[in-house]
Amino acid sequence: MDIENPNVFVGSNSRIRTVNDLLDYYVDVHGSLNWSLSTYSDSIGLMCNYIRPHIGDVELRRLNKRFISGYFRKLHTVARVPNKYRPKDNGPIGRTTIEEVYKLLRSVFQQAIHWELMNENPTLHIQVVKPRCYPKRMLTTDQILMVLNESIQRGDYALALLIQFAFVCSMRKGEILGLHWSDINLEEGCLQVNQELSRVSVEALEKLNYKGVYHVFQPYRAKSKSRVVLKAPKTYSSIRTIYLPQSFDHFLTQWKELQHKQKVLLGEGYEDNDLVVASDIGRPFCPKKATDLFTDIVVKMGLPKVHFHSLRYSSTSYKLILSRGDIKAVQGDNGHSQPNMVLSVYAQLQDSQRIKLAQGLNDDFCSKIQTYYGDPNMVLAKS
Repeated sequence: MDIENPNVFVGSNSRIRTVNDLLDYYVDVHGSLNWSLSTYSDSIGLMCNYIRPHIGDVELRRLNKRFISGYFRKLHTVARVPNKYRPKDNGPIGRTTIEEVYKLLRSVFQQAIHWELMNENPTLHIQVVKPRCYPKRMLTTDQILMVLNESIQRGDYALALLIQFAFVCSMRKGEILGLHWSDINLEEGCLQVNQELSRVSVEALEKLNYKGVYHVFQPYRAKSKSRVVLKAPKTYSSIRTIYLPQSFDHFLTQWKELQHKQKVLLGEGYEDNDLVVASDIGRPFCPKKATDLFTDIVVKMGLPKVHFHSLRYSSTSYKLILSRGDIKAVQGDNGHSQPNMVLSVYAQLQDSQRIKLAQGLNDDFCSKIQTYYGDPNMVLAKS
C-alpha cells in the first residue's frame, strides 16, 4: 500500500475513479449551483484545454503531492491553445492561465474532500508564481476627447455614444449595450444600471438552466452555438444610479431623435427592443463590433492601441482627480463592491498629474529654500 499517498484510503465510489469522473461530478453538482454563465464557460475551457488532456485519465488514488507538482512543472512547457480571436497564438501558457488552473483544481479537490472522495488536497503545497502586474494601458483624457470628437466628425455617432457611456458614466461594455430607454430619466438627468448584455454559449445556458437570464435574443443562424442575452449584472453593487452631465443629456436627446427617424423609415422592418445602443435595424449591438470600432479609430489616429475596457481605467483616474480623492463617489459610479478596487486596480498613475504635483511642490516648498550655491565657505558633507 502506498503510505505516501493518503488518498488511497478514500472510500470506494465505482462511478468516480478518475480525474475526468471527478470533473464531471464537480460541474454537475458544484458548478450548476455556484457558477455564473461566464464562469461556466471559462472553467469548462480550462478543463478541456489544460486539465483533461494531461491528467484526465489518472485515477484519484494515484494523486499525491509529487504527481501534482510534476503536472504543474509540465504546464509551463505546454503550448497555449489557440482560439478564434488569436488563432496563431501558440506560445507557452502564461502565468495567469496557470494560476487559473491552480485555483480551479484546488477547488475541485477541496470539494472532493467534502464529498469524502479524497482525504487530502494535493494542490495546497503548490507555490504558483503570481502573474506580473503591469500598469494598465490607457488613453489620457485629452486623447479620449480627440477620439470622441473624431468619431462625431466622421458621423459615427454610435461609437461616440459608446465612448461617452464608458468614460463619462464609467460603465462596462455589457452595461452600455444592455441599457434601455426606460432606464434613462432625461428630466432628472440620471440612468439606472440593472442588467447587461452578453454573448454566452448555448451549453452554458442549458447547463445552468438560464440562471440570471432575463431575455434571449433570437440568433441570425439557428445553428449558432451562442446567444446574445440580457442578464443580471456582474455583481449586486453593479446595480446603481448614475448622474449625467447636462451636455450628455443633450447628446442622448439627439440620439433618441435620430433613432426614432430610423424606426419611422424602416417601419415593420425595425426590431424595436427599446435598446439605447442598437444596430440600424434595432437588433442588439454586437459586443465585438463595439470593441473593433474603438480599436480601429484609435489605431488610425496613431494613438496607443488599447482595449475598450481601458476607458473605465481612464474614467476612474480622471474622476479621482476631479473629485479630489472622493473614493466613495467614484466607487458609486463604477459599481464596485469594494473601494479598494478603485485604487488598486482601476486608478492609474498619470504623468501629467505627477508633473503638476512636482510643480506644486516647487512653488509651495522648494522655491522657499534658501539659496546656498556660490557660498565660498560651502563644503561637502564630511564622511
